[in-house]
Amino acid sequence: MQGVEIGNAIIQILPQCRKRRYIKDAAEFAMEELRVVLAQFASSRAAMEEHKCFLLMMAHVVLNKLRPPSEIKKALEELTKDQRRIGRSLAVSLATNQSTEAGVDDWIVKCPALRSFEDDQAWLRPMIAQVAKKLLKEASWGSKMQLFVGTGLSMVDLASDIVMVVLCLNEGQEGTYKTDRYRCPTCIIPK
Repeated sequence: MQGVEIGNAIIQILPQCRKRRYIKDAAEFAMEELRVVLAQFASSRAAMEEHKCFLLMMAHVVLNKLRPPSEIKKALEELTKDQRRIGRSLAVSLATNQSTEAGVDDWIVKCPALRSFEDDQAWLRPMIAQVAKKLLKEASWGSKMQLFVGTGLSMVDLASDIVMVVLCLNEGQEGTYKTDRYRCPTCIIPK
């Protein structure tokens, strides 16, 4: 499982890269750190030499900034400046899927260049999955999004319970009202 090994090596440089992610030269710094790490493995070294876009894409994966999603329909050979958008789109895929694996799948499926790159480099998916687990664990937007979505769903549930109580009272169904009357306050109690 060389992909997992490469992913673990990338995880070691995440703290340095994330400290600099809002500085102007953050991508260049991440690229230099990644160049050193990826050069340690024969398969990733060959991928860097063969596909110049790989390093910049991975730099933006490591920076993990949440940006609007973008689908790039170009093939791997046609990429010129799109690798930045491809790397940034992983954060959106991770944020909008239930699991890391589903987020990585979504990211690869949305981009034909990644699909062809994965066909050539079998270690890509395990490497990205390993890095994505760590990114999602440390992402502030990940926990905030879960909090807001959970709160929003609880409020929607409360509103629907109130509507049901009002409808039951209007139709004269006292028994149903009594059970919903006690259930409504539980919607706002933290779980």
